[in-house]
Amino acid sequence: YAYVEGDPVGGNDPTGLDLFACMEAGQFDASITCGWYDSGDGWDGFGGGGFGGGGFLATAHGPEGTGPWLTDQERTVNILLLDGLATAAIALATSSPTFNYVAYLNLVGDCIESSNPNTGEPSRDRTYQSIGTNGQRIDATISERVLNPTGGLSSLTLNPTSSSGTPGTFRDSTGLSFAQYGTYTLYQYFVTTIPGTSWVNVPTPVMTSAGEFMVLSETLSRTGNVFNVTYNGDAGMWNQNGSPRLPLCGK
Repeated sequence: YAYVEGDPVGGNDPTGLDLFACMEAGQFDASITCGWYDSGDGWDGFGGGGFGGGGFLATAHGPEGTGPWLTDQERTVNILLLDGLATAAIALATSSPTFNYVAYLNLVGDCIESSNPNTGEPSRDRTYQSIGTNGQRIDATISERVLNPTGGLSSLTLNPTSSSGTPGTFRDSTGLSFAQYGTYTLYQYFVTTIPGTSWVNVPTPVMTSAGEFMVLSETLSRTGNVFNVTYNGDAGMWNQNGSPRLPLCGK
């Protein structure tokens, strides 16, 4: 199930080692049809200029990291791999004996911290809660992975950072420090663990008002004295007139 992303009709894995799958026409390249994906070598067997001549994903790791995120093709395959790992964990959780697992992380808070105690500058602080298959909060350890576009763990943040305090709750604080300038794009995803079960470091999607996402694209920027953080291209922390778009934390 991990190799075929829970879809043995649309993708199959006859060797138990590689995914054989078909991409929709025009998704990446008009001439792409079907081919093999090997986690060490990337895609093979696709026609045309899309994947032919070697794989675009040099290395794919487990939930501690992924391959590069530089192109649409790389981003799609990384999400495919994370989805596949989640599907494999769900298959175990729903086999005998079954248990309640983390269906998703619910975004329950999104605010501006005007002076972050770690950076001395404004940050965007978000709170997530783990939700089980019964729709109720479930106690789980939540950890984040924040990656550079090259696929390595970001040096801008602490990696990996796990939830502390209330079980099943993760408080995330993101923003540049007073010494950092420019614009940075990072990729964030979460893994969850339920102690005493097979649910260990399972990639877990985030549910927001904009939809469900396995991976969040973060853009951290500083222009002059304006610090900003956006997620998946949203409007960020501030309105065009400079007023806060999000509520101030604690208000």
